[in-house]
Amino acid sequence: MIGSLAPAVTAYAEATGALKRSLAETRGLWDDAARHAFDRQHADPIGDAASRAEAELRRLAEELVSAASLLASSA
Repeated sequence: MIGSLAPAVTAYAEATGALKRSLAETRGLWDDAARHAFDRQHADPIGDAASRAEAELRRLAEELVSAASLLASSA
């Protein structure tokens, strides 16, 4: 089960990157007050939350691997 977490974290990171790239491309085509309001209300908070979640998933994956290693060495 622990081994399957790393690919999930990688997939999440790739999806987050794709979202951020798509938003960046769109921003170049749409530069008015409505877009800036959309960024403040929606895009920026989602991007920030996605980055924090990715970092937390990476930390969790590392902790799980470490815990499994400790359990295996004590058995």
